[in-house]
Amino acid sequence: MSVRYTLIGAALLLSVAGLGAAARDTRVADAAERRDGKAVRVLVKQGADAKAAQPDGATALHWAAHWNDVALAKDLVAAKADANAANEYGVTPLFLAATNGSLEMTEVLLGAGASAKAALPPGETVLMTAVRGGNAAVVKRLIGAGADPNAAQKSKGQNALMWAATAKNVDVAKALIEGGAKIDATTGTGMTALLFAAKEGSIDMARLLLASGAKVDEQAKDGTTAILAATVRGHADLAIFLLDQGAKPDGAVAVAGYSPLHWAAARFDDSLAPIEANPSGEWKALWGMPDRKGKLALVNALLAKGANVNVMSTKPLPRTGFGEMFIGCTPFIVATGSGDVEVMKLLLAKGADAKAPGDGGTTAVMAASKGNADTSIMIPEADRIEAIKLALASGVDVEAADAKGYRAMHFAASDGYHKIIKVLLEKGADLNPVTNNRTEKDYGTGVLVVAGQSPLGIVEGTFTGGIIRERPETAAFLRTLGAKSIGKASLDTYLKQYEDSKKGAAGNTSQPAAAGK
Repeated sequence: MSVRYTLIGAALLLSVAGLGAAARDTRVADAAERRDGKAVRVLVKQGADAKAAQPDGATALHWAAHWNDVALAKDLVAAKADANAANEYGVTPLFLAATNGSLEMTEVLLGAGASAKAALPPGETVLMTAVRGGNAAVVKRLIGAGADPNAAQKSKGQNALMWAATAKNVDVAKALIEGGAKIDATTGTGMTALLFAAKEGSIDMARLLLASGAKVDEQAKDGTTAILAATVRGHADLAIFLLDQGAKPDGAVAVAGYSPLHWAAARFDDSLAPIEANPSGEWKALWGMPDRKGKLALVNALLAKGANVNVMSTKPLPRTGFGEMFIGCTPFIVATGSGDVEVMKLLLAKGADAKAPGDGGTTAVMAASKGNADTSIMIPEADRIEAIKLALASGVDVEAADAKGYRAMHFAASDGYHKIIKVLLEKGADLNPVTNNRTEKDYGTGVLVVAGQSPLGIVEGTFTGGIIRERPETAAFLRTLGAKSIGKASLDTYLKQYEDSKKGAAGNTSQPAAAGK
């Protein structure tokens, strides 16, 4: 907590405070801000008020605590400075001592009557601030002086132990637990200290919390368990540790909607995410588990502990960017869609059903054919091709269609994967399959009719997500292969439907005109 956060803008506030502020004697506080202890002592000796505050409420004792000037703080206390004075943000000098992790300053202020139970308006207690300061001795002293180790923020419901778990400070966590912190305390969303520790990847913190009574499979309201949180954040070593402590390998999949194995098998393309040489924190796992060796070790460990290799996800895997990924899929479909042949083989060896379709009829080959050739960063087309070949060799039908009549060829064309198109052809796929006639939501008119389309028809013009999409380069490529144009739609096609809808053509089922063969 910086002094510019807690004592913010004293000079600016002074300039606009008017005559009342101009009349305030802030000399002692101003001198303390300048770290001029000699001037402070002279002013106090001359009778200046040691309690006087600057326009934002900061007193000389606030500044002494901020600068960790223990000698000055003692002199100010002797001059009757108020140890419980709060600035306009509710910050007392003790908060600043806690921020600095200064045990000596904490002792001085507590000795002067400072309240160890002080809290800011949002609910952050001085004990939580001491957790951020990182000194376990200060934490112990505050608890000894009456600080409540189980007090929680008003907004997020987090307590000091959760903060310690997030900071991965085991010594501070021990001090809190010894001081009476409840291991099973939860936030409004059901998060516990163990779940926060799992997000940050600290095995030592997890070991302490488990030894202190935390349950290895405790879960948040959204079904997040420690092993799922560790996996999603890319902490393979912690996830394996939790498995060894008895964590269920599938987590709370019925609530979470996906299992640790789903995520461990996944890799994502995301054109919105920044590519950095060494991303840190949660950013490093945006595209899937960042450590290849750890990823494979975790997949093996999950399978060895009995993870359901054919479990179906019911919710999308969390990610950044547009679109839901891998909803209604088995881990095998996820691995294939991630272009990860090595993981596919591990899953097959443990009984993965390669032919099991996902929600809506999506197959593993379809999943590998989906993406965006223009923005694909993490999953090269060559990897997708190898995954497709293994899936086909494992029995997946290259001509399987989903509920809307889409086949892998449609997806490969729509997303611009020319090499995949050629591989699918070599494996017997039809170049001209046609999707089902259907309706699509339009944000202006309700629904629009979409005629059945061939791959060429799709890339020549289709309605998706409220806009017309085209791929001229892929269209030209498909024509060289002899593809047929079926169901091509232009903007005029949908403008006509829009005009018809305005005229009250309720229940209109007329099809857009095909562009020819």
